[in-house]
Amino acid sequence: MRTIMRLISALVLLVFMSAGCLVWANNRNMAVPSRTALRQSLEKAMQWHVDHREKILQSDNAILWWMVKESADLTGDPRLQSLLADYKRLKIDGNPNNIWQHFFDRNSTTPLEVYSLIQILPDYNLLFVYGLTCKAELGELNIIQSQLRQDFCAEEHPISPACLTHQVMGLRFMQRRNCGEPASIQALIHTLQGKIITQLTWDPRPVDVYVQRVLMLVDSGARDQVKPAWLGKVLAAQMADGGWGDFIPLVPLGSHRYFGLTAHGIGRRSYESNFHTTAQGLLLMALLNAEAPL
Repeated sequence: MRTIMRLISALVLLVFMSAGCLVWANNRNMAVPSRTALRQSLEKAMQWHVDHREKILQSDNAILWWMVKESADLTGDPRLQSLLADYKRLKIDGNPNNIWQHFFDRNSTTPLEVYSLIQILPDYNLLFVYGLTCKAELGELNIIQSQLRQDFCAEEHPISPACLTHQVMGLRFMQRRNCGEPASIQALIHTLQGKIITQLTWDPRPVDVYVQRVLMLVDSGARDQVKPAWLGKVLAAQMADGGWGDFIPLVPLGSHRYFGLTAHGIGRRSYESNFHTTAQGLLLMALLNAEAPL
């Protein structure tokens, strides 16, 4: 019995020591990534979208395509512009009732059926729609008002790894639309930035939500709060094909599948890049490269 308890104690100690080392490495002092490294990362991310053109054009995820649009606007890259034009032709322009028209046209007249939206969209998407349109009928809903509080995620989605970043994303759409009281919205964003910084400090796993957290800090004006080690980890997580994945492989299981870490804990899946993470990495690098020299 004593031997078993010693083994268990040793394993627990090993886990804590390993976790401590990962957290230390995640926050260690290091040089800011060079402009060259950031430019190369951006180029690889843009080329990933070109190389995976046919596959990603099947995606209806409008927020990811909005990120491609923003990246195309920031870089002026003709490859991204062509890709975005194809997406809009296939998924947006021929459907005047698609509510995500508002992502790509501030003056869109696409109607919003509030009751229908409540039935089909998760709360954070409703906040996106409100931020994009500032529709008063939508803004009066409890599900919107609750997301304008700093404790929304703790109360409604306490175990969601992306709740805070989704909330900030919605608030940023409100800012772009000049929707709401500017000082209150900015104060709320500032508070949520602090919470995201805490997440990044203690969660060293460079999965999808890690990239999203760094992206939203940069996008919301907290670039100076992003540690060089966090940017370094995002760069290191970029795969050989130029994309990012949402999984950290630990143990190979055969058939190109692994047991490893996910945004929600642990899981079993293949190790490959995907559109969801790579679109966020693309926009992050586009924003960083658009800044003044670091």
